[in-house]
Amino acid sequence: MLKKLGKINMIETKEKLIDGSNYTVTQLPARRALKLKTKLIKIFGGLFLANDSKTMQSVFQSLDENQFEALCMEMIQGVRKNNVELSPATFDLEFAGDMAGVYKLLLFIIEVNFENFFQMIGIGLPSLSEEQVPTAPSTKKTFTKN
Repeated sequence: MLKKLGKINMIETKEKLIDGSNYTVTQLPARRALKLKTKLIKIFGGLFLANDSKTMQSVFQSLDENQFEALCMEMIQGVRKNNVELSPATFDLEFAGDMAGVYKLLLFIIEVNFENFFQMIGIGLPSLSEEQVPTAPSTKKTFTKN
């Protein structure tokens, strides 16, 4: 552990229930996180700079499937699902037919490592760690004196 300005810095581990499974994600060491963030910005940054569907389509078409797969496998290193560490082989089995689950997990990994990633590249997404509860309409009545 390192001490910095009276505060102890540690790598944190966070858990989240996603589609009935418990996922544990440990933050990456700083230098690995910097490299991963650069890759994410290179791949996804263009999507958020695009202001029309034609530009977005162009960004998607330029996405290399091998590069994206390698990025995903890099991101799952050290991630556990129901206390079992994910590897490329277990990833294939666990997420066969469940691409929505893959994307939920990847977003959680990004949230753990880069809390404000989406705001930094120009898109405002609500925090994935907070359950979004719709606000009930106000039932408070106010009366005025005539």
